Amino acid sequence: MDTSIIDEEQTSSDYLESHEEPERRLLHNFENVLQLIQVDTFWNNVGETLENKYPRIIESLKDRMKDLQKHDCGIVVAGETSAGKSALINKLIGHETLAEGVLETTAKIYRVKHSAKIGAVKYRVGNSEPTEQFFNSVEELQQMLKNLESEDTRDNNIHLVDVLMPFSKIQNGNVTIVDTPGIGDSIELKKMLEEYISKAVAFIIVMDVSRAGGLQRDRVLSVLSTIELSASDMLCFDLEDTLFVRNKWDCIDAGRQTRDKLKMIITDRMRTELPWVRESQIFDTCLRKTTYMLSPADKSEYHSQFKQFEEAIHILIKKKENIRIQTHGRYLSCVVLEASKVLSEALTANQKEIDGNDITLQNFKEIMTKTMEAIETFHLNEEKMVMAIYGKIISSLYEYINSEEFSTLVLQKEPKLETFLKMKIDGIVHKRMERATKMWLDENVPKIVKTEFDLLIQDITDKYEEMSNICKSLEGISEPKFQYGIKEEGFFWTVASGIAWVGHNYFWSFFFGPQAVAIISTFWVVSTLSVGTLDITRHMYNAEEIIKESFTKRVKSMNKEKLHKLLQKNLGKGLREFHRQIVTIVLPNAIKNMSFCVDLLEKKKKKMEKKQDDFKHLQTKLDRCQNDVDKMITSVPQV
Repeated sequence: MDTSIIDEEQTSSDYLESHEEPERRLLHNFENVLQLIQVDTFWNNVGETLENKYPRIIESLKDRMKDLQKHDCGIVVAGETSAGKSALINKLIGHETLAEGVLETTAKIYRVKHSAKIGAVKYRVGNSEPTEQFFNSVEELQQMLKNLESEDTRDNNIHLVDVLMPFSKIQNGNVTIVDTPGIGDSIELKKMLEEYISKAVAFIIVMDVSRAGGLQRDRVLSVLSTIELSASDMLCFDLEDTLFVRNKWDCIDAGRQTRDKLKMIITDRMRTELPWVRESQIFDTCLRKTTYMLSPADKSEYHSQFKQFEEAIHILIKKKENIRIQTHGRYLSCVVLEASKVLSEALTANQKEIDGNDITLQNFKEIMTKTMEAIETFHLNEEKMVMAIYGKIISSLYEYINSEEFSTLVLQKEPKLETFLKMKIDGIVHKRMERATKMWLDENVPKIVKTEFDLLIQDITDKYEEMSNICKSLEGISEPKFQYGIKEEGFFWTVASGIAWVGHNYFWSFFFGPQAVAIISTFWVVSTLSVGTLDITRHMYNAEEIIKESFTKRVKSMNKEKLHKLLQKNLGKGLREFHRQIVTIVLPNAIKNMSFCVDLLEKKKKKMEKKQDDFKHLQTKLDRCQNDVDKMITSVPQV
């Protein structure tokens, strides 16, 4: 499809030149409408809707344009063999160009076309290339045509001849007069005639009244039946516009009164066989050059009838032109009306989408602003947030050390402490307490940190996910390729997953590093005076007393203040670093992604606004075309 919008300066004259001939003016409108609906903005958005109402609309418009430009098969002259078809055409064009005679003289189809040049174009059977021949005079052309029909020089391979010459009477470039072989000549010629009838816009039936009144049931009537059957398929043909020329009245040896009675009989029979025939369609004449059997009064009457026939042809040609203009004009007007309707619906739908996009865009910008404010708050309250989380960890660890779960894990674990040598019990209690504490820290510190940070940034996370989901659902916007900041051991950070990263094993070494084991061991390095070897040896404690004394004094020695001092350096440092990662990497990346979403919405807004402008531009063009077509149809005389 054409991707450009028609330029207003270029086409405004096509719509407004009302002085232009209606046919050319209508053709220009067809060209403009065809171009308008093939513009990508129209066809890609509402073309299918238009085709639902007008199937194959592009092909249909082109076909009608061809019909408006058609210059051949204007009038077909048909009739029985030797009825006087060629003589009628010669009289119409003002030259005795086509061969005439009592016997069969036309074995081919001749299309006589008005032309400034004198010549002929011959078409041979099975040969697509026609042969052109031009002459200096009509007499030379006449002799060549006579040779084509002469028995001695006839070329039967030629089936169609275009005769080019200026008309002295009918000077209309859109009119072609077709002289056909006699209806009774052969089945092949009858089929050929019927082929031309299906394409014609007007028909003249020449009747030989000296033979059965000129209305042979098996010949002329069969052709007229063909016309009647074809009429409904023709865009601009009206069956009642067929003209009948009743020829050879001079061959009937009877007086005027008898001939008038015969005319009435023939007319009644025609109207019986062909109910749609009117008397105004029937003309009686004599086409012979010599009419010695006719009285001067009869000659005057038949001459007058032929003049009326000529006038009827002129009226018919003009009428057919008007019919074509009105038929094609009304069709184009309906097409433009429907195109404007579907385009108006598209305008409304697109505007609703623009309004919805604006609301979403405004919401996104507000979320971005609030998120940036939250980042600033995070930055200013770093120490407060870190200490709050740090205090939560210390309190939870202290509760755990003093819990039944902890004592059970240390004292009831297999093998029983009582089974060890007294001198080793204290060391084993120390190791078990160290191991239990290490397990708790591994499992719970990441959870506490994640939970606390989740609570702190939950509002930001929810809004960010909301933005992401809206963007993914927006029609015409691809899913954003979000960027995530840092990557650790295969984990990408978003606002949500960045916080979850603290649950990974890396988190522990992030806080404590290689000194983790030493730090945990320090928890349980108490004064040797509390449960020292010397004390144990001196007092000779039994195993149960040693276990109780060793566990109890070690637990009591680890109050919150001591835990705070032991963990402050490494845990506090790790929490501050983690807070900075959130503030300087994770949340700023969320802002970048939000900005990306906003950019997408703004791009979509520009795209939709451009489409809206194009829709309006097309609507204006279609409205202008609609007005011009309607004015033109009104200006053409009604048929």
